[in-house]
Amino acid sequence: MAVLRYDNHDVAPEHRFAQWQEKNAQAPMACRVASESTDDFFTVRRAVDLGTVMVSVITSPVCGTARTSRQVKRSDPGIYRLNVVVDGACRFVHDEVEGSHRAGGFFLENSSVPCRDRLLTASDAVTYMGMQVPRALLPLPEKKVDALTGVAFDGTGMGGLLVRHMLSLFSAAEDTTPADDTLLGPVTVDLLAAVLASRLGEDGLAAGAGHRTLRLRIEAFIDAHLADRDLSPQMIADAHRISLRHLHKVFSGTGLTVAAHIRWRRLERARRDLADPALAALPVHQIAARCGLTDPSHFRRVFRREFGTTPADYRVRQSIDDCNHVRADLA
Repeated sequence: MAVLRYDNHDVAPEHRFAQWQEKNAQAPMACRVASESTDDFFTVRRAVDLGTVMVSVITSPVCGTARTSRQVKRSDPGIYRLNVVVDGACRFVHDEVEGSHRAGGFFLENSSVPCRDRLLTASDAVTYMGMQVPRALLPLPEKKVDALTGVAFDGTGMGGLLVRHMLSLFSAAEDTTPADDTLLGPVTVDLLAAVLASRLGEDGLAAGAGHRTLRLRIEAFIDAHLADRDLSPQMIADAHRISLRHLHKVFSGTGLTVAAHIRWRRLERARRDLADPALAALPVHQIAARCGLTDPSHFRRVFRREFGTTPADYRVRQSIDDCNHVRADLA
């Protein structure tokens, strides 16, 4: 698998912190960053993309992050984020519940809830890991998992196995194939589910969870590949090593065919991106193309049919609504 790397050594030291703030503000689980080391905020981030799961490891000066209620309202990607301190310690507040953990420990955040944390270390830098997983992928009752957000795990037993697995993804990256990557995502989710189920005292996953989990994984795969013009039921079946007949059976109870689900998710992603202020400079046809909708006239037609307005008018209306919210907040 490819390891995606970001470091800011080519950025002037006085601009490094501002660039890191901007990257975090535009991330799927957007947050604010604060630090006392803003003069030279040298940061290295490595990430592996497993399709449905993203795992990253970051080394930076000591800092704190906060996901505000406004950021939650503006964009909620519907994910859990697992935070692991590799070196140092962490104080955190999640939905007003405070906790702490040392190296090897971790806690879970819900993108729908405001949260903040502060990384602590005796040295000048701290290393920490994150794993982002769509909430719907975990084959456990969502309310029960939500009860574990903000709870400190000490990184022993199954938790320690999960942390070691996350670290191993980087050391083994050069030895894996694309087919391996497709399997590693579900394996990682299953391991996280096992850790959470153990903490919850669940003897096993809910009946029918295997079938449900496969469908949710496929839906997450579709979301991750919306821009791919080759996305099709056959491609999806091949990627998950199942027959085309099995794939259609998995979706038989959803009310949509696989192809119809792909079309709907592309329209939904386009609608979301049109309302995103961070993408305001992109023309409407580029927004559509990012979602795999490459025929502008067809996109306008189906968008208007589904949402009752043109893409351009929808974007203008969302921009006005956003400005009104800002004025209300400042009033």
